[in-house]
Amino acid sequence: MGRSRGARTVVLAVGVLLVVLVAGLAACGERSGRGPSAGGGAPQSDGLVVRYLVGGWVVPHPPDGRSKPSSETLKTAVITSQEELTAFLERFEILFYRGNAQSLDNVEFAEDVVVAAYYLWRPLKGDPLSVRGVSVRGAAVEVDLELEADPQGRERPYLMAPLQMVALDREDLGPAGAREFLFRVNGEASATETALLP
Repeated sequence: MGRSRGARTVVLAVGVLLVVLVAGLAACGERSGRGPSAGGGAPQSDGLVVRYLVGGWVVPHPPDGRSKPSSETLKTAVITSQEELTAFLERFEILFYRGNAQSLDNVEFAEDVVVAAYYLWRPLKGDPLSVRGVSVRGAAVEVDLELEADPQGRERPYLMAPLQMVALDREDLGPAGAREFLFRVNGEASATETALLP
């Protein structure tokens, strides 16, 4: 009799513990603010979803390619047509590539705007440049980039420019007209582009 009562007490205690654990996990999930649509590692800001296209390491053609090795310069582009995308890609040689090249072919410029950035210069190591989020402030669009000082990976004895290209939903950027895109690197304003959105 004592054994069965003790066994029931253990089972009851385990049941209560499981209920508390499940409730705690549910509460943590609600506080994180991440729903099912936020998966895939896509940065989000102010409801804007940033879709990763490609990244890698590039060597720009002149005049950018002639900049001093000690240069610390962000180069940016806001691309709204296939012609602009082709012209941007012709500005450099892509030596190391991340992502799916097909994603560039699949961009629908009636629905998407491509934002691109590369940084002169960095030791060839890891994947140091990333888009952390995008927000709209009136007629301005703010693009927050992160540049890691010491990315993961094996360093090679070359200086190159890390590249990131992402797509934004055109409808998230407001009505047609001129938009100023302000690019920040690690919180500091680094470049500005003005684009005429169709």
